Amino acid sequence: MVEVNDLVTITEKWIDPSTIRFVNEKKRNEWCRLRYPNHNKGCPNYGKSDLCPPRSPIRSDIIGQFMRYVLVHATFKIEEYEERMRSIRPEWSRAQRRSVLYWQRRVKKMIKQYIEGRYHDKDGNPKYDLLLGCGSGLWNSQSMESAGIDVFNIYKQNGIEHEVKPDKIVVLSSLLLFKTELACEDCYPQTDCHSPQECEYWKNQKCECPPPKICEICDGCKDPRKDLYIWEHEPVIDPCEADQITP
Repeated sequence: MVEVNDLVTITEKWIDPSTIRFVNEKKRNEWCRLRYPNHNKGCPNYGKSDLCPPRSPIRSDIIGQFMRYVLVHATFKIEEYEERMRSIRPEWSRAQRRSVLYWQRRVKKMIKQYIEGRYHDKDGNPKYDLLLGCGSGLWNSQSMESAGIDVFNIYKQNGIEHEVKPDKIVVLSSLLLFKTELACEDCYPQTDCHSPQECEYWKNQKCECPPPKICEICDGCKDPRKDLYIWEHEPVIDPCEADQITP
């Protein structure tokens, strides 16, 4: 099996809810019925679950109900993946080498692991209040598409590199929604060993600027004791365990 881990980059971005656009139910249902290789009638799950169209609801009600909207997105280098597949399956066609059957589930698993590590507590409980996943069924949730969200529009409005007809990269994403404001643990993964008093940004600014600015500053925030950029490691590393890592 061709390795995919080094071809995937997972990042997250706070998005403004004004960049979330919904389509009507008719259009949403048409998306799920679009033909793709070996599925002339579209998604085989259509009409078979309450999480999928046409039974799943359009979730335009999420606008205004939450304080934070966080998009976790994985960029998969499908062109490089295809080259690796070519080396072991030279007789396959381009479509066969790129088939979602051989890579999509593994990329989705990486997204799930990222969300578990970053946004679930030690007992496995989510810190977010609602998740619209990458494909319906993730933690028994609807997908962004089944909720009627125009995902490509979110990418475009938020400057996320993507290709509508993937050639070099594929982007998969999940949307996490929170009813609470930013907390200290959003900058530091573990509150057991960090407090607002230890964070230079909290000490000087008290996190009073808009969320996008907070993220920008946190992205360059170093742990003063270990000289580690917390956000540059995948998965997120607990600085308390940093002695086990060579920076």
